[in-house]
Amino acid sequence: MNNEVVKHNQGVFDNATSFDHAQRIAKALCSSTLVPAEYQNNLSNTLVALEMANRVGASPLMVMQNLNVIQGRPSWSSPYIIASINSCGRFQPLTFEIQDRGKKNVQYSYWTGSKAANNRKKETGTIQVQDIACRAVTATKSGKPIEGPWVSIEMAVLEGWYTKSDSKWPTMPDLMLRYRSAAFFGRLYCPEIMMGMQTTEEVIDVHGSQTQSNSPVERINQVITSTPVTAPVQNVQVEDVNYVDTNEASTEETSENEELV
Repeated sequence: MNNEVVKHNQGVFDNATSFDHAQRIAKALCSSTLVPAEYQNNLSNTLVALEMANRVGASPLMVMQNLNVIQGRPSWSSPYIIASINSCGRFQPLTFEIQDRGKKNVQYSYWTGSKAANNRKKETGTIQVQDIACRAVTATKSGKPIEGPWVSIEMAVLEGWYTKSDSKWPTMPDLMLRYRSAAFFGRLYCPEIMMGMQTTEEVIDVHGSQTQSNSPVERINQVITSTPVTAPVQNVQVEDVNYVDTNEASTEETSENEELV
């Protein structure tokens, strides 16, 4: 009986030979201007991306384009997670079920004061939201339905995602609900795709809620009611615009031509 050698994909850090080979590939990639800024001239980050690509069986360039590093935390872009779930071959394409649960007054907590000065104080506020809920649903190839956990606007407020500074939840709730629903689904039913990492939106939401100094109700209400933050349009002075009356310009030009004659 002949002995057959089965070759497996080797990781970047499996042995010295693999590491040397990966370094040569990483040097070529990180010297390109087409890769994201986190990897340009950064051999270490590029090696990590190569290892991630090997583990998930994806193109290194695809991983580099969708693996975002935020405050030192690697995270997947949500569109990449959705695409990976849809193309993994285990499920039918993801769809999203939406429920409108009506208007709700949601109470939430936030911190005021400076943490450095040791005068932090926990406050509470109440905000009225249109509570929309969403969950990712699909089915196996055999047709067995699979449903992910519900994600709602009320949950986003209670978790501090909605009320943090520069949050996308008040302005793009439909997109954020679907992104978070897909992340929850992937973490439950195909963790090998997530590899224990969060999505970019999750990292931003959690990190922001931990470092934010305050979250006043007035600021959130301004976002919801679209109250303008900058000066109103009517304050712009028309006199500041360089306006030229074509009739006057034509008269002046004629006068100048007559003087030259």
